[in-house]
Amino acid sequence: QALHGATAAMGFMTLSLVTAGCCLAAARAAAMGQMAVHRLWATRLYLLLVSPLILRFAVGALIVSEAEGTGPNQALAWGSWLFPCALFEFWRWRQRRAGGALAAC
Repeated sequence: QALHGATAAMGFMTLSLVTAGCCLAAARAAAMGQMAVHRLWATRLYLLLVSPLILRFAVGALIVSEAEGTGPNQALAWGSWLFPCALFEFWRWRQRRAGGALAAC
């Protein structure tokens, strides 16, 4: 169980499931020779795998600023991976609108 309760535990469990799904999707696309789709899923996977580092830096900032507590830590359990993924999807959306390289994916 996560240190800061069921909300944080659900965030980490969801992160694990989404990471596994992205890994499978990236591997499947690569096996089918769909390299553009593979690159898209692999980028998502990379963001999910980097999220523990984001969490560590953010928790460190909370500790230094003396703002650590259950609420902020629960929010970070979700935000450390949802925020980077949302930024990536927003960037992709903007690329598609502009007719960028990832428009076909």
